[in-house]
Amino acid sequence: MIEAGVERAGTVERQLILAALWFVAAVLATSALSLLVLVILPYDSFRTAAGDGAFGAGGRQHGKAWRVFKNVLGSILLLIGAILSIPLIPGPGFLIAAAGILLVDFPGRARMLHKLLRPNVLRSINTLRHAFAQEPLRID
Repeated sequence: MIEAGVERAGTVERQLILAALWFVAAVLATSALSLLVLVILPYDSFRTAAGDGAFGAGGRQHGKAWRVFKNVLGSILLLIGAILSIPLIPGPGFLIAAAGILLVDFPGRARMLHKLLRPNVLRSINTLRHAFAQEPLRID
């Protein structure tokens, strides 16, 4: 009977260690994804009107296929960001959701992004971009 209790305690301990490792892996993976998005983001992505620039609607350059792909990818990022924003779930959900908002086309998107990128947030992002030798983000 004592052996069964010791064996069960060992199983619970292994499960806790595995859960902790998954937690750390999720935080590292989503942080790396957020860092990548912030570093490769074009510096003028918040200055361009819808339809212009690398993450704009695409217009004549990319056609409708690019616009559909961009909106689907943005929707997926928004969903992942919303899930990661739930308390006790690891990861920078806010940053992933912001990347999704940047990709999805909807009325008022530019105005909402300008509100999200308050001066202190923009300063932090630009400090990070400077560390990777990228131009600072510019806002109208």
